[in-house]
Amino acid sequence: MRKKLLMIMLAGVLTSFAFVGCSDDEAEEKEAKTEQAADEEEETEEADEEGGDESGEVDTDAIIGSWMTGAYMKDGESYNPEEYAELNDIEDYNQLVFVYTFNEDGTVAAQAAATGEVANGTWEVSGEQIIASFENGSQVPFEYNAENDMMGVEDASTGVITLFARYQGQ
Repeated sequence: MRKKLLMIMLAGVLTSFAFVGCSDDEAEEKEAKTEQAADEEEETEEADEEGGDESGEVDTDAIIGSWMTGAYMKDGESYNPEEYAELNDIEDYNQLVFVYTFNEDGTVAAQAAATGEVANGTWEVSGEQIIASFENGSQVPFEYNAENDMMGVEDASTGVITLFARYQGQ
């Protein structure tokens, strides 16, 4: 149930970021479509709970590419990186922005926007999670939402969820 709620909220958050700057009519239309998509996702997940995907595995081809920090969720509220930085007295919001690139050969690179530093590692699918393991021994357990083509990871110590959207570069 928690995962289902997370994915519905994830869909709404990232969709709202995609439509910043739209006129009111367009925004209302997009919001209605987002709500419809969330309803359809809920129905799909309910059907999956009844019959479900037998493997429960994430399609590895869907993960290939780059993913950039799009939002942070804390206590049920969503914030873009700039808002979240302000909320936490961080001067440069780029300190909160990361780009993860998942390659076909099973390697992953995580780049910090503020410094340009890159951490390299490998990734693998484990059930419904994508586990990125880095050379320093750290692991990041992403959850992928195929319906909305988004990824998220929850910080177990704070409960903050970082949401990632597909990134095409500049």
